[in-house]
Amino acid sequence: MTHVHVNTIFGDPATKLPEGLRPADHWAKEPLKSPLDPDPEYDAWIAAGAPPGKPVAG
Repeated sequence: MTHVHVNTIFGDPATKLPEGLRPADHWAKEPLKSPLDPDPEYDAWIAAGAPPGKPVAG
């Protein structure tokens, strides 16, 4: 996994990354409550054209 991969996914502080990788700027700053709950940060990321559209350049 590389930082390019990290930029194409959405995570939160609970997401475990390999050593040396940092969360992307678009990731949630607080742990997500439930995958079924709407999340404004995720919705904004998708609206900006992230997957399933195109990855966010990082």
